Amino acid sequence: MIFAVQRRHILVAPPDEADLGWIFDQIDLEEIWRAFGYTGPGGDRLRRALSSGNVECGVVRRDDGRHIGFSCLFPPTDELLFWEYVYAIPSALDRDAFSAIHANDAMCFYAFEWLHVQAIGGRIYPENAAARAIVKRMGFTRHESAEAARLGCEIYVLDGEQWSRRRAKLEQGEHDRPSGLGAAFLRITGPPFVPRRAASSLPRQVRA
Repeated sequence: MIFAVQRRHILVAPPDEADLGWIFDQIDLEEIWRAFGYTGPGGDRLRRALSSGNVECGVVRRDDGRHIGFSCLFPPTDELLFWEYVYAIPSALDRDAFSAIHANDAMCFYAFEWLHVQAIGGRIYPENAAARAIVKRMGFTRHESAEAARLGCEIYVLDGEQWSRRRAKLEQGEHDRPSGLGAAFLRITGPPFVPRRAASSLPRQVRA
């Protein structure tokens, strides 16, 4: 990533060296790499992808600056004909649906409106009902394929047309229930990538 994207209280930003160290540790956790469909720790794959420029990686932060997760986009392969999207919020204490959805929407904004990808998708395993509910809510649709059957998972895909519908829904939501940020999505340049606080959360000025 070359800029950060803020969606309400969540920021997805280019990781710095400290963030990358934390992300490598997380993606090497068995709970995480198994959820991604890997056969072992994923840190080496991510390091190789970063060194070759074949990944878009973001650290997920709350607007108080604390990192809670990460998300990555890998280019299409012979096996997966769309950009593969993976994300994780490792701590159960941070794993609320709104944070996950806002983080995913922010990365979709980056993928479709900056990278101009045709489609993104990811593997979801039968036991991960929460992830399935999130992607369905976002408009992803199930992609039937031999690869999914072979991997023992379901694959859900979002294309540009589906994203356009999702984006329109989010813009309408911002109009009906304003975040106080002035837009459904904010592009934040840096470094540092400092999230904006909603106007309603700023201290009120005392009138003379």
